This record gives sequence, structure tokens and C-alpha cells, in this order.
Amino acid sequence: MAMGKRSDTPARGSSALRFGAVFVAVAASTLVPALKADDLPGVTATTPSLTGIPLWLPLRQADCMERARRALVAAKLTLHDPATIDGGGARGGANEHVFAIITCVRTTDADDKTFVLASAAGGPGWQNDAVKMAWFLGDFMKTGKAPDPAAEPHGGPFDGTWRMETDGWKGSLRLAQADGRVTGSYEYDGGAQYPGTVDGIADGHRLRFRWKGINGSKGSGTLVLSDDGTRFEGWWSRSDDFDKHQGTWNGTR
Repeated sequence: MAMGKRSDTPARGSSALRFGAVFVAVAASTLVPALKADDLPGVTATTPSLTGIPLWLPLRQADCMERARRALVAAKLTLHDPATIDGGGARGGANEHVFAIITCVRTTDADDKTFVLASAAGGPGWQNDAVKMAWFLGDFMKTGKAPDPAAEPHGGPFDGTWRMETDGWKGSLRLAQADGRVTGSYEYDGGAQYPGTVDGIADGHRLRFRWKGINGSKGSGTLVLSDDGTRFEGWWSRSDDFDKHQGTWNGTR
């Protein structure tokens, strides 16, 4: 999916003041995973979109905020002063190229859960790092500990890391399968295109999924696994129709 080309210009600076406006906007909003940079006050059009991992967790507000702090520290991010974040329900941090924020919104539902959004964004050319950061923080918030980068999921035939190619663009696709549910993320070599996430249902050797790029693009696709499980062939489109072909999406182990 040729969404755009990489810029080789890294993000400049990472101070709390620079990102304060972003954190204020995020903490005060009801968020979806693909906010556009132009929707956030104080963010220029060159700032990439936030990638968000939404979760519902059985945590009290104080416990959620403490776990968010530990997640940011585990990700080796420099923490921002909480006073720069409006609303008191978020913690943020940054490194040279990526900034992140974790919001904790307490509900009054009977199940007594907290809505959590682990989000990250990178400067031009660092979008892949932002996606990885969001997934790292999301996993930490779910379990309370850093994910093991060496652990490879083994829940179904689509599990694992694949070398993929979409219309000539090469990259990697990491999938985790639990029963029929398949989730994961993709990124392209050298950051040449926008990375994103996938979420779908597998029926034997066929996976029908939705994809979403960090630039707000989205659509659906279908992958068909070979009998020996070493490769797949498929297609993607920007529609909700799993059978519509706009491009190819193939992969190998």
C-alpha cells in the first residue's frame, strides 16, 4: 500500500514544552487509534499521527498511572513533568525520535475497568519506531511487565514473523494468533511506507483482516496460506469488502 515516502529528516528536540500541547489534547479527548496530526493543537503538519493501542483493564486509576510510569521507564523514555499534562490522567515521555503518552480514564461501569490508550508518534522517518513503541507500551500495560522480544507466539498457522511484499514494497509482518483471532503489525524496509496494524479472523488457511496505517488510511484484505504453511498469497483494498482487490499482499517465512 503505497501511502507515502520516507523523509530522512529526524525529529528535532524532545522537551516537555514542545510536546505539552500534544499531551493536553490527548489527555482531554476520547481517542481512536489514528489521530491526524492536524487535529492536535500545536502540532505541525510534519508531525506524524499518533498510533494508539486501546485497552480495557481492571485497574484502579492510581494503579494504572503507576503502571504507565513504569512502562515509559521500561521503554527508556525520558518522563515529562506531569504538571505539563492537563487532566491528571496521563503520563508521557520521549526520546530523540519518538514521544509517547499513556492515558488512563476511569469508568463508572459495573465491571469497574479503566480505559487505557498507549500512544506514540515519531518524527518524519521514524514512524516504524512509533508503532513498535505503541505495541511495547500496550503489552506492558496489559501484563505489568516488559514483553520478551525473543518470545515468538505459537497459537496458530499464521503465527510468527513474515517477510512480506505488497505491490513491490517489501517489509515484515508480525502476527499473533489465538484460536481464530489474528492480530499484528507491519512495517516496510527503511520506513519507505507508513507502517500499521492488522486485526482479523482466520478460518483454517484463510485470514480475512482489517488493516490500519498510522496516517489514518485503512481497509481490508485476505491472505491464503500454502498447504505447508511457509508462504501466503493475498490481496488488500481500501474498502470493507474482503474480496475486493486493489493490490497484492504476499509473504514467506
